[in-house]
Amino acid sequence: MLTVIAYDIADDRRRDDVSTLLLDHGSRVNYSVFECELDRDTFEQLQAQLSRLIDAREDRIIFYRLCEDCRPRKSGIGFSDNDQRGQRIIIV
Repeated sequence: MLTVIAYDIADDRRRDDVSTLLLDHGSRVNYSVFECELDRDTFEQLQAQLSRLIDAREDRIIFYRLCEDCRPRKSGIGFSDNDQRGQRIIIV
């Protein structure tokens, strides 16, 4: 299932650890936003890994799980140097 993951991490080292882990699972579509294609087990494992990387008193990670019917509703404007696929930025 397509999962959009957005984060606000206060500490540089924790932020780097979170982004490195997310790069293993998906594509960066904005500085602190990733799109990942995750099955249920991988999603749960990733959530657990991320929860160990952050300080829940200072940091926040939000997960948006999008069903197949929601995919056609995605839209975007503009291009990004970070977009490795060469497609338009996806904004949900």
